[in-house]
Amino acid sequence: MKLVSFEAIADPQSENHLGVICREGAYIVDIQAVEILRRRRMVPGLMSMMSLLHDFDFGLSIIQDDLAFWEKEQPPGCAYTWEEIKLLSPLTLPKSLRHIMEDPHMYAPDGVVSIGKYVSRFLTRLLSRKKEVGFSYYLGNHKAVIGNQQEIPWPASFGQLDLEVELAIFIKKEGVNIPEEQALEYVGGLSLFNDITATDLYQQELEGKKPHTKSKSFNHSNVMGPHLLTLEALAEQDEFHLEVAVNDKEWISESYPELPVSISKIISDISQHETLSYGDVITTGMLPNACGRVGDKYLKAGDTLKIQMEPFGTLTNKIVRFP
Repeated sequence: MKLVSFEAIADPQSENHLGVICREGAYIVDIQAVEILRRRRMVPGLMSMMSLLHDFDFGLSIIQDDLAFWEKEQPPGCAYTWEEIKLLSPLTLPKSLRHIMEDPHMYAPDGVVSIGKYVSRFLTRLLSRKKEVGFSYYLGNHKAVIGNQQEIPWPASFGQLDLEVELAIFIKKEGVNIPEEQALEYVGGLSLFNDITATDLYQQELEGKKPHTKSKSFNHSNVMGPHLLTLEALAEQDEFHLEVAVNDKEWISESYPELPVSISKIISDISQHETLSYGDVITTGMLPNACGRVGDKYLKAGDTLKIQMEPFGTLTNKIVRFP
């Protein structure tokens, strides 16, 4: 299932709606609108993506029933086309944002374990790899998150700007000291994540052994979306192809027979003596070769960048010089 946060363009007072992409991407169904029409009530757990994550499994069961009703009855006023909405980040304001730092160990598989109910060849490899050491991470700016089609400001004081393609993990319930084999029970879904980085400042922070507080945390530097993809939607996905284009020119083309990140291990490591909660977001660290500087390429003002990897969708954003 592909879940989105959106605003209705025709309603200037429109608030953050929770929607589901249906009919091969043709429509976005407003779940709360279906619920009101069907049962004459508003469901607090379906008000937004954050409220859904608070009781995710129960909310998802309601959504599935509402979608079946919508498909059968086709009630008016409950679905939008893409031209009728403004797409937002799946979570416009996460409770927290933890960034896994680039770690070569995370790209080295050395075994798999059972992962519970989501049993597939892809998920076994993707979500249950082991590694010897824990992940390093830092706390990012959870207020710097934007979504698809929003502008990315490039502060004038920054010399170089680059993209880094990652995945975002959405936590759906509270947990601490989570065993690796239970980690997926805490995941609501995944999305694309573009970690925009001021590379010259980043290098200075590395050399000064400082945290990445400014080079990766300036306003609108964390791009997330376009939708939250639930885990069962990945069950049959055995291969992934990443395409990154800047001004319609190819920058990156990478094929992954499996996604080289360990979701289960990340959650287990980070939750040691540290409580995770619904609405927290964890990014996986950069996917292999998924940045411009690998090819000595950097972004410039006016660039439009497009990141595509199915079934995660497409992120498109424009770089705008900022005073």
